[in-house]
Amino acid sequence: MLSRILVLVPAVIGLAAISCPTAAATTLWEEDWESPGWTDRWAVSSGTWEAGQPTSGPGAAHGGVNCAATILAGNYSDGVSTRLYRIESFQVPGAHESPRLRFWHWFSMSTDDYGYVQIQVEGGSWQQLSGTYTSVSSGVWTRPSLELTAYAGQRIQVAFYFYSHNYGGGGEDVSSGWYVDDIELVTGT
Repeated sequence: MLSRILVLVPAVIGLAAISCPTAAATTLWEEDWESPGWTDRWAVSSGTWEAGQPTSGPGAAHGGVNCAATILAGNYSDGVSTRLYRIESFQVPGAHESPRLRFWHWFSMSTDDYGYVQIQVEGGSWQQLSGTYTSVSSGVWTRPSLELTAYAGQRIQVAFYFYSHNYGGGGEDVSSGWYVDDIELVTGT
């Protein structure tokens, strides 16, 4: 008695032909605010940025115990123009490596207050890299991914800029601020 065998190999081969190999994401540097030496890597100009365990805003860091924030406990002040920036510049990898800056953030900002990520090409001035973050982040941590391919091969610094309008110190319009955690420079998919 002869039996018939159904062979599915062509279908499997067809699937293999469709799939493409992908390079996994590679982290070139990261900051999670957990080590005490963060002040050797980051600085603050004109303002309130600090790193540690938050007791206001989200109430906890995204990962680990610590994060950076416009204020860790309570509400931020009016009339603030401040920048948290990476002291050391770094070279952006080639465009073919898909370099990007990724981070987690949570924010609750009052009317007319905002924040955005900045970039400074070595020898240049600070420029806005991200969109403007205003209002609230829906009460959850979110993770932007900012393309750096336009800066491939250049040495840059990155910063988190925050602006708070001066309402005259009356405290009528207060919020907890901007919290940033788990910053990474990555390449690959």
